[in-house]
Amino acid sequence: MILDTLTIVVAGVVLLLAVVAPFMSPVFRLRLSDETPTMETASLPPVSVLITVHRNAPALEHYLSLCLSQQYAPGFEVIVVAEKGDTEAEDVLKRFGAYKRLYTTFIPESSRYMSRKKLAITLGVKAAHNEWIVLTEADCRPTSDQWLASMVQHFDAGHNLVIGYSNYSEDACPRYRFRQLTMSAYLLRQASKGCAYRCGTSSLAFRKSEFMSGEGFRGSLEHIGGEYDFLVNKYARRGATAVELSPEAFVEEDAPSARSWRNLRLFTFHTNRYLNRGWGIRVLTFLDALLLHLSFLGALVSAVWGGFSSRWIVLGAGVLALIVSYVERMLLVRRKLQVLVPRVPLWKVPFYELMQMWSTVGLRLRYLFTDKYTFTCHKQ
Repeated sequence: MILDTLTIVVAGVVLLLAVVAPFMSPVFRLRLSDETPTMETASLPPVSVLITVHRNAPALEHYLSLCLSQQYAPGFEVIVVAEKGDTEAEDVLKRFGAYKRLYTTFIPESSRYMSRKKLAITLGVKAAHNEWIVLTEADCRPTSDQWLASMVQHFDAGHNLVIGYSNYSEDACPRYRFRQLTMSAYLLRQASKGCAYRCGTSSLAFRKSEFMSGEGFRGSLEHIGGEYDFLVNKYARRGATAVELSPEAFVEEDAPSARSWRNLRLFTFHTNRYLNRGWGIRVLTFLDALLLHLSFLGALVSAVWGGFSSRWIVLGAGVLALIVSYVERMLLVRRKLQVLVPRVPLWKVPFYELMQMWSTVGLRLRYLFTDKYTFTCHKQ
């Protein structure tokens, strides 16, 4: 058995990386312990819930009743914006016509130089009767009838944005759900600690007055997609964005197909090019991925080298480092996975973490070779 300075240094570094690297996990850093503020019911404002419909009328029919049946005493309205001529959506809205708090409006069949989604949101905001607007999607379902009440607890003078948590339904690919959690962890932590970068979820509350005075989506009208992200990036102020992570406030999105998932990420790459304040998350993401790969690769290489060179201490340290890193990564995020993404296999978490960077690299290369006019309303 060889015992020299090189053996001791290599074994020590490998074990240190195995212990320290798992703490550089965005899911581990995300805090769930923040208590929801309590406000007197009399001081809570009435709210407008805004839903846009685009080729997803069946989802609207399934989930609209969950929005309309929210338990919120001060009162709320639900505004649905559909496309004129969408007979399927019109039929669904007619079936819900008995609800007095439901309002509908329609966008024209064609629009030039402006994303149809952004146009729909803009018309919905203008139609809203209340200062605070909660934006969500037709294919999303609140997991509780306290969703609206939980979001509203942050509607005070100190906040102008409130971001809730959303993820895919349990029948979605676990890798997609874990990826959504990871990205949300980066974004929600930055929003709560400093100035929000983008949204990344399908549950966002903002002020009508600020949207109107800031001319809505001006500056990003031609870009397709990224509506929540552009809103947050434009209107966020340091310390004025609240994050709501109580289970009662969760929103669940329909499971995406592989194609939809890929396209969503490609459009996100495009959106990120036009957002401010992204450097911090990019640097942190790189450092997290670097330590993750160094810990596993260092342990693997040291184990192989130790075996071939008869440095049994290095071999043992490498094998032990692999086990420690693997187990520690599971244990550190176990509680948060149980709350935020139940039924994601815990034993797969380290593999999902390793796959994320390479998946991002592959999709970014695909984005580089994609016609950029795909992501804009301004066509040649």
